[in-house]
Amino acid sequence: MITLIFCAISAILDSQRDKIQFDNKRSWFPVAPWWTVRNYMEKRFNGSWFFDTVGSFLNDGWHFCKTLSLLSLFFGVVLYSPMFGLWDVVIFWAVYSVAFEVGYTKI
Repeated sequence: MITLIFCAISAILDSQRDKIQFDNKRSWFPVAPWWTVRNYMEKRFNGSWFFDTVGSFLNDGWHFCKTLSLLSLFFGVVLYSPMFGLWDVVIFWAVYSVAFEVGYTKI
């Protein structure tokens, strides 16, 4: 069950990345430049090595959501224990798809 929650969190964060990229006026923080401007911190610090490498997840909202989305999937995989065999793929796909759609259209 916890794996499905991490799967849903990953999908919601992934939907937020799409909002930032394609419709940033509807994203969570549309007026914050750090959230909506691609590579904001790297530009602000004139090509900072830190924000271009190990701190890239802090570069902007898109990269922040991508990192948290991947971490959510990683945690879900680590905590996963099979429930229904091959049907697990269908269940996770359905949860991810529904959570993504809710995240993109409703949140």
